[in-house]
Amino acid sequence: MGITGTGIELRKACCERARKKIAEQGLGTKLDIVHMDASKYRFKKGASDIAVCVGASFIWGGFGPALRNLKRAVRPGGKIAIGEPYWNKLPAPKEYLKRLEGHPFYTEHELLGLARSEGYDFEYIVRSSLDDWDRYETGNWRGLHLWLAENQRHPDRKQVIDWLHKNQEEYLRWGREYLGWAVYIMRPTPRA
Repeated sequence: MGITGTGIELRKACCERARKKIAEQGLGTKLDIVHMDASKYRFKKGASDIAVCVGASFIWGGFGPALRNLKRAVRPGGKIAIGEPYWNKLPAPKEYLKRLEGHPFYTEHELLGLARSEGYDFEYIVRSSLDDWDRYETGNWRGLHLWLAENQRHPDRKQVIDWLHKNQEEYLRWGREYLGWAVYIMRPTPRA
């Protein structure tokens, strides 16, 4: 049977691009891309060896609820991987915290506590370096600049420019210093 997988993505263009790449690699029978809100996807209970959420735990309300939802998808003993921002340094400036209102961020120690409260333990951490973080953020900026160059008359143009500028300001003023990012690979907590 081999390895198979399902990707769930809200943005239609991203789904189309992924399907094209999958077809080009001859993996159409192995990988499926579902276009929908992943928070509404109904996982087949216990059907997967691993469930992954990279940078989108917010769709369920944060790290703990994401872990709780992904638990349903994995078989007993299955693993879960969540890519998540974490507080790299505290206390963060009050102005930055106000801008992040509604986004629950935790220290890595708090993330470990959330994992353990769901019956999971960290097995491995893949942490981004500051250079990785910069490449990610500035890659998004570049993508927005390309979109803006191609969409001179788009009705959302001003909104995109405003978001780009806000993101650049926040990242360079605070984000690089106070937030980190890592993928946490978890397995069920061992029993004594």
